[in-house]
Amino acid sequence: IAQISDTAWRKRFSKAAPFLKEILHSLLSEFLPTADISAFEGVKNVLLVDASVIRQEGEEQNQQRIHLCYSLNENRMKQVKVSDQHTAESLTHFSMGQGDLILADAGYGTAQNYIYALEQGADVILRITPKNFCLYDADGKKISLAALLKEAEEKQFTWIDRFGFCKYKHKTGFVRVIAQKLPECQAAKARKRKARRASKNQHQIEAETLLSAGFIVIITSLGAEYSGEEILHLYRSRWQVELLFKRFKQNFSIHTIKAGSKAYAETETLL
Repeated sequence: IAQISDTAWRKRFSKAAPFLKEILHSLLSEFLPTADISAFEGVKNVLLVDASVIRQEGEEQNQQRIHLCYSLNENRMKQVKVSDQHTAESLTHFSMGQGDLILADAGYGTAQNYIYALEQGADVILRITPKNFCLYDADGKKISLAALLKEAEEKQFTWIDRFGFCKYKHKTGFVRVIAQKLPECQAAKARKRKARRASKNQHQIEAETLLSAGFIVIITSLGAEYSGEEILHLYRSRWQVELLFKRFKQNFSIHTIKAGSKAYAETETLL
């Protein structure tokens, strides 16, 4: 095509990241169906957040982590960031603001991420692991989420909807915890996955972990104007960002990338 070296091509592509993002937005948007966000449309800009890893070529075979933010309202990617394997999943990788509603899985379900989003003016719906999240009442007394789930199990409650507070360092945030009991077939599959993972890591699985596997537990900043059913219905649309990563890797055969800088890794991933 032209008398230009591979290195020179890479340098030009590295400067073309915004253009490549626009093309990728258009391509990937065709893969996802339109989600039902009728209860929030016109009020919230619903953003799905997730991350996935790609292995680098070479002797060390280090991993690069792709951080992605996808808009359900616009049905397109909004933000993409590539980091090394030492950079954890976090909402701090993304810009957000008033009117945004962030949906993310348990990898983001921490008090730190929750309070960060509130400080940016955004609302969130985050899945949590009950034993890793501390809930407090108005007096600062810790509320055991495991005890709440156990009580719900014993009394055969299918829902828990509780308000409280979470803390990170010297910061406090008002938070709503919603839990729904999974159908027995789904709960059995979830417990089986937990047991298999514990066995693989040579850990003894705890009774609390098995109990929690029978529920879907989320935290949200949305108030009583939204029902628990509406919030969980919206959260279930988060699977679309996982589908996006799956299609991304399968259709474009992206499993490994050439070793290089973070900027180059991001450009090659987009390309």
